[in-house]
Amino acid sequence: RKALKLNPKSADLQRMLGTLLVRQKDDAGATAAFEALIRMGAADADIHSALGQSLMAQDRVEAAQEHLDAAISLAPDAALHHQRRGILLQRMGDFDGAEASLRTAMALDPADGAIGRLLTTQKKLTPEDPLVVQMQAQFDAPETSDENRRNFGFALSKVMEDNRRNDQVFPYLHAANRLMRKQFPYDIGLRRREVDGIMQTFDAVDFQAQAIAGTTDYAPVFVTGMPRSGTTLVEQIIASHSRMTGAGEIGFAAREAYRVAVDDKTNVFRNWGQISASAIAKLGHDYAEYMRGRFPDVVQVTDKSIQTYSFMGLIRLALPKSKIIVVRRDPRDNLLSIYKNTFMEGTHLYAYDLADLGAYYRMFVEVIDFWRERIPDWFHEVQYEDLIANPEAEARKLIAACGLEWEDDCLNFHLNTRRVDTLSVYQVRQPIYASSMKAWQRYSGELGDLFAALDLTPEGEPKGAGRGN
Repeated sequence: RKALKLNPKSADLQRMLGTLLVRQKDDAGATAAFEALIRMGAADADIHSALGQSLMAQDRVEAAQEHLDAAISLAPDAALHHQRRGILLQRMGDFDGAEASLRTAMALDPADGAIGRLLTTQKKLTPEDPLVVQMQAQFDAPETSDENRRNFGFALSKVMEDNRRNDQVFPYLHAANRLMRKQFPYDIGLRRREVDGIMQTFDAVDFQAQAIAGTTDYAPVFVTGMPRSGTTLVEQIIASHSRMTGAGEIGFAAREAYRVAVDDKTNVFRNWGQISASAIAKLGHDYAEYMRGRFPDVVQVTDKSIQTYSFMGLIRLALPKSKIIVVRRDPRDNLLSIYKNTFMEGTHLYAYDLADLGAYYRMFVEVIDFWRERIPDWFHEVQYEDLIANPEAEARKLIAACGLEWEDDCLNFHLNTRRVDTLSVYQVRQPIYASSMKAWQRYSGELGDLFAALDLTPEGEPKGAGRGN
């Protein structure tokens, strides 16, 4: 920025600024930088593509598509621009358009495993599809990088599962997860220390007696739980209500709650007496300001941030008019679904090892039980299997727990055209279905480490009282 003040007409500096802001996830700032570059007459295909990406992150989908189309027009042989356009169309529910863009990208760069993985998340391909044969050849090729082989592994495991070739799923899946863990090592003890810190900080707090002055009246509905547990489905049902706007995974409240609870100098959890009422109130006001900036002129928002459950008591104190929905799912299906997928790089690092997945889930249950003992009436629990079996009855309970009047559109959630960014982008466009239930039974022979960590039998059944279930 200092350099630009000295040389405001430098296109190179303007491009550098935009690129840095992208890395900082400052989408609005990056957009402004790239738009300035275009006004300078210095925009090429890469700038239009990067601007489209930044606009996409801000839900400015029409403008995003305009710039991605411009990038493709300027550089039709660049796979990245077709890939980004495919992602945009996928998130908006145009799956045919997304498939066409992703197939074009794959044809232009057949060695890029990420493109194949994106395509298989929304499309059931047959093993005979030339694209699948091509991906298998890339997976087996010695020169394929670990990153691309990993992505091809996840893609091919999905193809094999879609075609019920169950014996061919886990050779690809285990290999893909090992490669992910190799790139992103993880120590499950980190989560154990976090959970212990949460319980130490909040153990003796009488939340019902706490009086926090000057809190905001902002009233979001948080949807939280394990990844792949049904949180996107639950958010989509709520967001289909006329009062609600689905914000997706924001993460702001949990991050700020962590900063309130943890000393930033020592990285040690504070004692409750070290957390001031003003800091708690500020947490709520900061969240409200951030969300109003992101979502102006809406009545209410849903916030589907996975880690919210860790700090439910603190977040409710800061946002007393908020509602919190916790989604639960049979851990055998839930954790298998996590293991079959890949997440944004650097997130959910426990997900790529079956024993770590089981240990992490048991700590999730431990945290939910901890909060249920202290704030039982501050959150509502949804069991995914019950929602699938009795959608209207469970959806009515859910909407009531959000403090809303029932609307029939909440059962037509699959018709909601809002942008969806999660791995469930395809599923939430479909009516409720039960095909993903008890999927673990097809692969029980591959899940021994998971079952042991959940304290289940080698066949995946509960021991005695079924503590892991």
